[in-house]
Amino acid sequence: MAVWAPFNLAAEPVPIKIGVLSFRTAEQTRTQWAPTAEYLNVAIPGYRFQMVPMNYPEIDRAVTEKTIDFVLTNTAHYVTLEANFGVTRILTMVVSIDGHPFKEFGGVIFTRSDRGDINDLSDLRGKTFLAVGANSLGGYLVAWQTLKRAGINPQHDFAKLLFNGLPHDEIVYKVLNREVDAGTVRTHVLENMVKEGRIKLADLKILNQQKVPDFPYLLSTQLYPEWPLARLQHTDETVVEKVIVALLTMKPGSPAAVTGKYARWTPPLNYQGVHELFKELRTGPYQDFGAFTLGDVFHKYLKEIVFLIIFMACVLLFLAKIIHLNDSLRKALSEVKTLRGFLPICSSCKKIRDDSGYWNRIETYIRHHSEAEFSHSICPDCAKKLFDRYNDSVTAKEMATANKEAARKTRDD
Repeated sequence: MAVWAPFNLAAEPVPIKIGVLSFRTAEQTRTQWAPTAEYLNVAIPGYRFQMVPMNYPEIDRAVTEKTIDFVLTNTAHYVTLEANFGVTRILTMVVSIDGHPFKEFGGVIFTRSDRGDINDLSDLRGKTFLAVGANSLGGYLVAWQTLKRAGINPQHDFAKLLFNGLPHDEIVYKVLNREVDAGTVRTHVLENMVKEGRIKLADLKILNQQKVPDFPYLLSTQLYPEWPLARLQHTDETVVEKVIVALLTMKPGSPAAVTGKYARWTPPLNYQGVHELFKELRTGPYQDFGAFTLGDVFHKYLKEIVFLIIFMACVLLFLAKIIHLNDSLRKALSEVKTLRGFLPICSSCKKIRDDSGYWNRIETYIRHHSEAEFSHSICPDCAKKLFDRYNDSVTAKEMATANKEAARKTRDD
């Protein structure tokens, strides 16, 4: 047993999970895709492929947690996964409709044929409009893009914008029953309902009808690629290559293709147009596309902003210094009043003659022509004259007495 154990372990097939978007019950989806998983198990020995039905949140969670290796989902959801999680398309599914292969699809905008007031897209203003869902590519987004390019904003220009959910058939019935004025569905839905005898095409009027070579179905919008099969970033390259080869070499009419309702697989188409649609409508992974936030400003102009902040700080410091100097100068000027010009002064008594010809004592003149105040005192020479006993031993008390007398005399004047 010890000898054979390594060989038994090596023989165990490697599990590979493919998440499949499920619009119906899990059992119905599993039944539809189980033959494709079995085909891969036979075509690629050593691996065990399993198709896992999932809804949108389940696929998003599985991609985030890396619990699946591939994902098969609708075009709009794939583009969201590509933008948010970096999944990569490896193949595009070619659907089979009435035995004919189609790699692209679009939308049809229509109303009742007897609506004489609705003949083109502009006539839809003020009308009620019904679609599958706000995030449905074929059931609304392609129609929204077409309406937008015609100058119509569905959120504002319609009397009511309504969403009914799946199936698409219900949109057609509600338009025919006059419950709404107009609606939109995925391409080939109308033809399929006519083929099954459920409606008459003559009862409907197609708006903005387009003609595209090799596309036989009614169409009002651009065409976009069908569902892609995508790999996750962690998926082994060897497995990816083997899956691509196996599906591209699948024989026409294979039981897996018939049950899966597809004709074959083709190298991946260009899905950039879907990215552009989301950007144009600013929805899905690009709902903030074109918005320039404060964070974007700092991210793009960080160096310039730092330089500007430093420059403004220097300017503010310089202005603060100037303001401080001006305040200091203003304060100094308020404390100083300068006498200018020639002053006529008496050479004997030292009185000064003013502009009116009057002679003023020097302290009176200066007080009137400046903001200076005098505090009188007596110098030693004058003290000798006044007291006739000045000598080197004049006491401080005697000097203070003389100064007080001089100050009193100044006040009296």
